[in-house]
Amino acid sequence: MENEGIRTIHQLAERRESEILKLHGMGKASLPKLHSALKEHGLRFQPEPNSKK
Repeated sequence: MENEGIRTIHQLAERRESEILKLHGMGKASLPKLHSALKEHGLRFQPEPNSKK
């Protein structure tokens, strides 16, 4: 993720889940850990377009 400019948890929270899944080495198995890390800091991924969240 660092190669994509994501160096902090706050920078991660600026992205959508779908963007993270497109990164090399990132898959659906990575998402629970990322969601957990974001939640610990009171953060979450940006909503997807057409999302009602």
